[in-house]
Amino acid sequence: KLRNEHPALRMGVTAILATNNPAVFAILRVVNDDMILVLINLSGESVRNYNLDLASHVFSSSSILEPLLGTANSLTITSKPLAELSPFSTFLFQIK
Repeated sequence: KLRNEHPALRMGVTAILATNNPAVFAILRVVNDDMILVLINLSGESVRNYNLDLASHVFSSSSILEPLLGTANSLTITSKPLAELSPFSTFLFQIK
């Protein structure tokens, strides 16, 4: 269902984001105005020490992360959108 609703999950550009933590994998998927942030904790332990490198991507200071997958509320886009990533958790956010 998500793939059908969001073109960025099927096609477009994929940018791997540096996270400064090998246990955290993050990508940005973009096609036209559909932007999806994928954030995954690959570790069996909770992760608090990570930062996303968003420097090469232009976002409005009012950009909001709307959750598509994972238990999270809407958030403003920052280098650390979630304070803690649960073990083996996956989050998908639409950037609005």
